Amino acid sequence: MRGDPGVASLLEQLTQQRLHLWRSEKISQADYKNPHRVFVRFRIDRSLCSGLVQASSQEEALDIFLDIQFGLHKKEAEILTLLRLPVPRIRTFPFFVICEEILRNVGQKLAANYWPQHPKNIEAIRAWLVDFLCYRREIIRTRVPELEPVVPSALTNQRVLGLYDPSAGAITLRYYRSMEDTDIVDVREERTETPFGPHDNKLFEELFDLPPQVELLREVRQCSGAGRMTYREWGHPYFVAADELRQHIERYNRYLPGTYQDATYVTDARLYDWTSSEIRLIRELSQRFPEVGEHFRNFMHPVEVIHVYQLDEPRETWIRNGSISIYYMRGPADRVSTIRLNVGEEFRHAVNILENKFGLHKRNVFLKIDTHILWYLRDKADID
Repeated sequence: MRGDPGVASLLEQLTQQRLHLWRSEKISQADYKNPHRVFVRFRIDRSLCSGLVQASSQEEALDIFLDIQFGLHKKEAEILTLLRLPVPRIRTFPFFVICEEILRNVGQKLAANYWPQHPKNIEAIRAWLVDFLCYRREIIRTRVPELEPVVPSALTNQRVLGLYDPSAGAITLRYYRSMEDTDIVDVREERTETPFGPHDNKLFEELFDLPPQVELLREVRQCSGAGRMTYREWGHPYFVAADELRQHIERYNRYLPGTYQDATYVTDARLYDWTSSEIRLIRELSQRFPEVGEHFRNFMHPVEVIHVYQLDEPRETWIRNGSISIYYMRGPADRVSTIRLNVGEEFRHAVNILENKFGLHKRNVFLKIDTHILWYLRDKADID
């Protein structure tokens, strides 16, 4: 197909088609659930094209992969992405999980401090859009390069055309693919009798030199009502970009085989890795955004983290669960420790160890988390 919708959109379309075939009894349930596919993006004669091919097996997927590679080479097409599916799911921890917490707890303060830097309406909207596009590319390239086939257009430069009616509090934005070396953002103030709606295409044609329709990536409309500055409801562009990409990841992961684990997946080494990466990222974002550092101020000092966990007694046909308690407290240096209790051992034994070995007292703990291990794994390891 012509265009560049990304692998998640094509997976969604193919899944719906195969679901219809299965319900019509034209394919078996095993065929419907078959995850072996090949995704391709290529450019030929200045046109972008994408495709997703269903394979019957892993071996056939390899053959299709090689045939596409060879065929496009003969046609002198530029292959942008050639991917055999399924691939491992994209992890949302630590970056997207922590950004989601920041947006939930500090989002309003981040936005409140961002907008005063751009007091004028049109300049503010333009600045936000430029920052959003740059931050989104940065996050993909530095945090999740494997996200590129999911949102390929996000890595290219874009041309954003917009109309803003302050009297109605209405904004319409059109995002186009651009072949220019930089992003182009052109937003204009236009007062109308009614908010921009289905008939605003005429305004766009009158005010802008519109690119071809095939280059349109998406259109966004927002209206908050007369007298309200609609764009001021947007959050900080960095964390809005992170949240948008998190939603793309969740959508993409839905069409990939799940990862099924029980509480035995937890090990001392994994707990150390997850906690250390979490603390490093919090400090990195805190240095960049002071509001984040204020929220996580206890993490700006050396932190001692202690995990106490215990697996439930195994039962036939049951998914094994367990309990975990995590204590965060100030310490002389960063340290991550674990205490694993045997099945049946009471938690009061751990309390004695915490007090005697680590000098743990309630007044020293600035954060304590108690949860089931399976819930903990859903957060840290994207376990189903």
